[in-house]
Amino acid sequence: MTMNFNRKTCMRLTAGTVLCGGAALGGLLWWQLQAFDRMTDSRLERGMGLFALELERRDGGLLQRDLVLRLGFRTEDGLTESFLVMNGRFRPGLRPSVSFEPVANSDPDAAILVKADPRIRFVFSPLMSPEEAEVVWRGASDEKETIGDGRVTADIGFDHARRALTGLTVSGRLGASESRWEGGHVKSAEKTFEYVYAESPLKFAFSYSSAGDFVKGELMPLGMGPLSYSLTVTPEKEAGRLRNATEFKFDIRDVNINDSELPVFDLRFDAGLYTPPNVWLPCLSAHFVLGSDMADLPGICPDGSMTDIFAASMQGNVEGTVRDLRLAWAGAELTLKGSFVNHGFPGGKFETGVSFVDTGKGPVPGSVDALNRDLRQYVEALEKEGAVKRVGEDAYETTLEFGLTPEGILKTTANGRDMDESKAAFHWGLPSTEPNEIIIKISPKAEPYLTKGVDAAVVEPIEKLLTGLDAVQRWSSTRNEYGAQVLVITVDDLARAPEVVEALDVRLEQIKEVVQDAVVMEMRFAPEAMPAEWE
Repeated sequence: MTMNFNRKTCMRLTAGTVLCGGAALGGLLWWQLQAFDRMTDSRLERGMGLFALELERRDGGLLQRDLVLRLGFRTEDGLTESFLVMNGRFRPGLRPSVSFEPVANSDPDAAILVKADPRIRFVFSPLMSPEEAEVVWRGASDEKETIGDGRVTADIGFDHARRALTGLTVSGRLGASESRWEGGHVKSAEKTFEYVYAESPLKFAFSYSSAGDFVKGELMPLGMGPLSYSLTVTPEKEAGRLRNATEFKFDIRDVNINDSELPVFDLRFDAGLYTPPNVWLPCLSAHFVLGSDMADLPGICPDGSMTDIFAASMQGNVEGTVRDLRLAWAGAELTLKGSFVNHGFPGGKFETGVSFVDTGKGPVPGSVDALNRDLRQYVEALEKEGAVKRVGEDAYETTLEFGLTPEGILKTTANGRDMDESKAAFHWGLPSTEPNEIIIKISPKAEPYLTKGVDAAVVEPIEKLLTGLDAVQRWSSTRNEYGAQVLVITVDDLARAPEVVEALDVRLEQIKEVVQDAVVMEMRFAPEAMPAEWE
């Protein structure tokens, strides 16, 4: 049979194809709009920690939907006045998407957010399964704040038939930022992070890195250098038994707590924790530390996970290993590695080391040198008792073990020596006190006292006070090799010690007003000597 196609026939077929394709596309667009309407209520509110988000859907016309996104602080009554408002639009198609852009805000506190020009975009499959998301913003600044540029992306796996999330990877980079206010200052270097969830095989992972941060405010100033952190949780089978394996690594450098006597230190930690199948560590952490809102995030609380950390701690069958722990500061470092178990009864064994070496933290300041001296004296006292072994001129090691005795008493040993019987004691900076003794130590912290030590102008007002207190039986005042002044005061009657402590506290505050932060003043006394109004 022969078929002849003339021009009219071809035109009819072409037109029919176009019309059918157009009708199919129109039907798809209409279906996508209906699906989007089902996905988004006319008004949706969601709490996110301290913040609250509100999404309002508007009609927007035949082939689009308009939306308004508001972000503000969260209260019991819901969203407060918004500090960021964004207009959005949904457009159907072969790659349906929703895009948001900021709306001008007359609030001066919100101006910098608008200036950063944040943009949000969600992309769907033709069947309206979420596939991608992106948030980008520019760097912006005003007289108080600087916001670094940044970008956060998300790759989403979604099973349309089950309407279930099968995977999620969120990664981002946050540029350096800075914020100042009266009496406070925060400076934050560039940061990166990645959040990973997989449904099968189940996996949760989070990693974070920062080039450094500085905080100064009502609390003590804090500075820190590079920081990296990673956490991975997966189910596994060990010796025929199912368990959840949590692996974490932590590395932070140059931690400086400025208003404390702590030295600038580095901390490195690499460990694993292995728990029963219903104990998923991120879920316990979310409920105990962050609140239940975080528990709704993918991978945080798989079905059947315990939420009560105290009940979980009673489960038993918990094992852990510390592959590497290192705490180092100028002139000294502590190391530890080992493992522990809790199969009804806790127990563990750790190899521990102390070294007094150059750790690359620079010169040893006077107060840190005193710490190293006191720590060395403590370790040498343990060595004499046989609890510590010297393995080099400036290095010591011991094996720490802990566990329950048959009587149910927790015992700790070091190289087999019972630590409950040890007479060694660690006293950082101040000697131990007798019940009727009060000890004051004044240490140089800044110039001019770092060079010349604590001088008579600082010490004499205290000595003059002591001379006039009839409750004081005797006192001594000596200057040590680090330029610090140590006063040991003995009272004739312990009942009168509180009045001496209170008088000394007033005098130290008066001296503090003069010397400011150039010296550190410490006072140690027995609990019985504490003034009643301080309790």
